[in-house]
Amino acid sequence: MPKMPRLLRKVAVPLVSLTVFLEDILIILGGQWVWLHVLSPGQRLQKLLDGSKRAFIALLATILELVAPSQVRITADSASVPPGTFKVDPRTHSVSSLLLPRSIAISNHQIYTDWVFLWWLAYTGDLGGRVYIMLKKSLEKVPLLGFGMQNYRFIFMSRKWQHDQETLVHRLGELDASPLPYNLILFPEGTNFTANTRGKSQVFGAKVGKAPLDHALLPHTTGLRQCILSLRPSLDVLYDVTMGYSGVAANEYAESAYGLKDIFLEGKYPRLVDIHVRAFKVQDIPVDDEQQFDLWLDRVWREKDALLAGYYREGSFFTDATSQHSVVGAFSVSRWERGLVLLVPAITGLLGLWFLFTILRWFLAFF
Repeated sequence: MPKMPRLLRKVAVPLVSLTVFLEDILIILGGQWVWLHVLSPGQRLQKLLDGSKRAFIALLATILELVAPSQVRITADSASVPPGTFKVDPRTHSVSSLLLPRSIAISNHQIYTDWVFLWWLAYTGDLGGRVYIMLKKSLEKVPLLGFGMQNYRFIFMSRKWQHDQETLVHRLGELDASPLPYNLILFPEGTNFTANTRGKSQVFGAKVGKAPLDHALLPHTTGLRQCILSLRPSLDVLYDVTMGYSGVAANEYAESAYGLKDIFLEGKYPRLVDIHVRAFKVQDIPVDDEQQFDLWLDRVWREKDALLAGYYREGSFFTDATSQHSVVGAFSVSRWERGLVLLVPAITGLLGLWFLFTILRWFLAFF
């Protein structure tokens, strides 16, 4: 008997999550397909596609909120991020923010859902529909999702710089020329922090003469430098984000503790997600000199590594109220968006029950 609830969870949670995801994603992608075929390129089409992008992060956040109801603690460096940038509604515990409208967000990469939290962070600043993410080119071909991500104008990288540079210059040129806000998300490490990737990073560091890091991978500079150069005319700020997850020790890897299987099948998830934010003015980043930029990014990542060492030691990024400010809220979206996400699966579920009861009544009446 004690195994039954766990067994039921292993079956019910993935089934319900997958049902909600598939039903909603088909509606989102169906809407995109119709708009692309009946509307000419322009502001109206862009507004609808941005709305579908916001709907997608609302969908992902709602599923995670139901399956893994984490709290989020956002800690910000007061010298670069003004106090009051992040607020929590005392009634709903929802987070809102005043992020600058044209930004790049860089982060360490620990688990596969890091990008969901970064996208949600943009959502709190009303930028959920204006997020752009740099991804591996292979993801462009994923069934259903690949179509949607292409419509979202995500940037797919082949990791062959001769081709990627052309792609970046073209796509970022479009963003820079647009009057609309944007939040570009990328992971300079290129992949998750695991035992395997840490070993490869150490080999890379020995090759280029850089000491290894303890809690992160050595960052790659080329793609980020091109992003800043291409967006510099319109770019307001670069946000440096550091992610930390409760329940992970300094000698462990978050991906081993909170993989997708652990979250959806085992019910293992971080009860508290820590997000540390600091900001860099574009004019303070030595982007014109490749060597100086490499030194700057290396210094940023070593400071991030020290920040993570303190996190694993103290259990928080918040250490000094005079130089930092912090808020704690729920990882959630607005109630009406959550309701819309669950509305379609609820209706189809009720229709399914009605159909089953109708068949059962017919069967009983017949016999």
